[in-house]
Amino acid sequence: MFADCSNLTEFMIPFGITSIGYDAFAGCTAMQSVDLPSSINSIGSYAFRNISNLKDFYCHATAVPTAYYEIFSDTDLSQATLHVPAASVGAYKAVEPWKNFKDIVALPAQNDYRPMIEDGKVWKFGAIFSGNPVQIVDYYYFDGDTIINGKTCKQMMCQQYVSPEYPNYYDFSNPNSLRKVGAWYEENQKVYFCYEGTQSMRMMYDFSLGANETLYFLNDNPDYPNDRTFIIGPKQTGGIKGFKGVYRDIMLCQNEGQNIHSTFWLEGVGGIDGLTANAFDPTLVDLGHFLMSCTVGDEVIYLNDEYEDGTTSEGSRKDRFDFTHTIKTNPKAPFKRENSNACISSSEREGAQPEVKTPRRSSETQSLYGEYNDLLLGIHLDPLDDAYLVSITNESGQVVYEKTINAGTIVGLNIDISTYAKGRYTVTVENSIESFTGEFEVLTTGISEAACLNNNEQITKNKLIYNLQGQRLSSLQKGLNLVNGKKVYVK
Repeated sequence: MFADCSNLTEFMIPFGITSIGYDAFAGCTAMQSVDLPSSINSIGSYAFRNISNLKDFYCHATAVPTAYYEIFSDTDLSQATLHVPAASVGAYKAVEPWKNFKDIVALPAQNDYRPMIEDGKVWKFGAIFSGNPVQIVDYYYFDGDTIINGKTCKQMMCQQYVSPEYPNYYDFSNPNSLRKVGAWYEENQKVYFCYEGTQSMRMMYDFSLGANETLYFLNDNPDYPNDRTFIIGPKQTGGIKGFKGVYRDIMLCQNEGQNIHSTFWLEGVGGIDGLTANAFDPTLVDLGHFLMSCTVGDEVIYLNDEYEDGTTSEGSRKDRFDFTHTIKTNPKAPFKRENSNACISSSEREGAQPEVKTPRRSSETQSLYGEYNDLLLGIHLDPLDDAYLVSITNESGQVVYEKTINAGTIVGLNIDISTYAKGRYTVTVENSIESFTGEFEVLTTGISEAACLNNNEQITKNKLIYNLQGQRLSSLQKGLNLVNGKKVYVK
């Protein structure tokens, strides 16, 4: 099927597929990652022959799939890691050809359910038809509560930003608009969209459903009059770029019995469109907009970094910096012993060092990277899957930011650096085994305080105004603003 496809670097087979045929991926020499669902039970001869760059092979099947003749022929398994369910590690280690992998490790345990509705959560959507960099960006966020049918719901707002350079926008009179889009309610892992005008609710997600259950919707949208039935896949982890949590494969079935398209439900992320055909990959379907990121406070829980935000000014675009990776010998962050909740005490650190497992990365590897502008520092945590201490220090060694994070559940951090004084800063991401260190520079000269600038047309006329997220504003807002590159504080 995909034999000798030299450009294929990773492949995730969806739930429901039970077998892989002869020579299916043979000669895919660039392939680095393969992800098989829990439904797989057999793999044909030479299916993964001559995959010279294979690094990670994920198999979610609890029962070891039947492997026919030489499925990994001419593939060097001594350089690859096999990821399987924790309860099945021993079974895979006991049989050919699986036992020939360099490492056989347990897949991450499924996380506790993370609700879709959380205070401080922001969904960033881009319009795919506006190109890349994306010229039209919508931010959806919760702003206050409202009561509908006796339920306390979260009111949702949408702020839209359009690049002044975008030539085809339909409403130049109000390009950066703010509007109310309804409210949301969540109970027992069921998520509802609330229509305030009619005081009614409609279920958009049901994360409580088990594998192979069906979800039936009576579609009240006149543009799409057909009712819809969805088949729910099992809970899975891994395999979706930019996301580390639990997801479900969802398959839409129409009356003729054909599977028209599939999408994903990402726990904790969801989306503002409900059952939309794969809003996470705009290349798969003709969508008006797609999800670029989902954040909660400074934590990034979903990120599509293939698309750049074109609605910010050139001066607000981010510069990239790399991290230097080192193996640590004198841990600073607490080290948690395996199979124990105990941490090393300060006296233990001063004495003999505990035995630790060999890190996955070589000391030459620079797996992380960051990017920054005058407003935000972004740290990408995709390669990490452990608890880390993140800290930022200034040139005097003073700690200006410190946070312990679980890098196994988030893909990045967005840190507000808008109030940092001019100078160079060091950011460190570390645990007891390894450390990543990088530097960035703040060039702004400080904050101008302005109590009544919104009433002064001379201040804002013909000037570019942005908030701390790099979003363009039509007028100054309370708090920090960036006006032509200068920070302005409005009381």
